[in-house]
Amino acid sequence: MTNSKTVIFVDDDESQRRRYRSYFTAGSHFVSVGEAADGRAGIAEWRRCRPDVVVMDLNMPVMPGEEAIQHIHSIDEYACVVALTESDERERVAGALDAGVAGYLLKKESMSEVDRALDDALSGLMPLSARIRLRVVELWRNREVGEAGTLAGLLTPRQEDIVLCLSEGLSNRGIAQKLCIAEGTVKQHLKRLATRLDADSRLQILLKAVKLGAIDLLAVPPQY
Repeated sequence: MTNSKTVIFVDDDESQRRRYRSYFTAGSHFVSVGEAADGRAGIAEWRRCRPDVVVMDLNMPVMPGEEAIQHIHSIDEYACVVALTESDERERVAGALDAGVAGYLLKKESMSEVDRALDDALSGLMPLSARIRLRVVELWRNREVGEAGTLAGLLTPRQEDIVLCLSEGLSNRGIAQKLCIAEGTVKQHLKRLATRLDADSRLQILLKAVKLGAIDLLAVPPQY
């Protein structure tokens, strides 16, 4: 398959690796080319395979995922590594972001959602589970100060609705259905928001809207 992308899975849970292996053998355009059971072995497998993307658990023996991600990025700063783990603790999320993770997903996600997220990660969109998205917002607020309020009142009510939908992890279609508007209209709103906030992705739109005081997303409960 000419459009196939390669992936390796690093997870100490054999049943989880079996789940990945089964799904990605059955029909995904991603081809599984390797796996490992701890972070150090994951680095070795990455060196051997040089895959398009790595799916990395964080809580593992020998070497945690965050350290493995840092090591991989010390060799290749453009390596694409997506965290797929059970933890949504702030410290774990912060460590993964600092290590340069390209996305952060929880193991509650379906395999089809993981499949789509890998495509998004390779496109630079930084996929995040809904609960993780709110953790990132909290971390951003704690780290970034000094500009709050400069955009307050400048977003239209509809644009604020769009940002709230982004915080819930909704797709363009999901936003359109929730707001009862056309999917093309959603795309136009996102394009205008990206221009207004000087943002390159949906995540940046969300974070900059929070940072600049345009909207309060911490009041939005997680979906899980």
